[in-house]
Amino acid sequence: MKVNYSKENKNEEFLGKFPAIEGYPHFFVLENDGSLIVSQNTGDLEDGKSYSKEKFLEFVAKYKK
Repeated sequence: MKVNYSKENKNEEFLGKFPAIEGYPHFFVLENDGSLIVSQNTGDLEDGKSYSKEKFLEFVAKYKK
């Protein structure tokens, strides 16, 4: 699910349920019931000015059921 965050719409009701983060974009991996599995800074998945396909696929594979 994509959740918007902007000056006009901070989605505080939803995002307030999770740990504070340093910036956006950001990934939250959730269980089916909405409980948090992991909070991931997307900067860790970057390679240069873009995302690393390998790092992203490795991240997703960790939480695939």
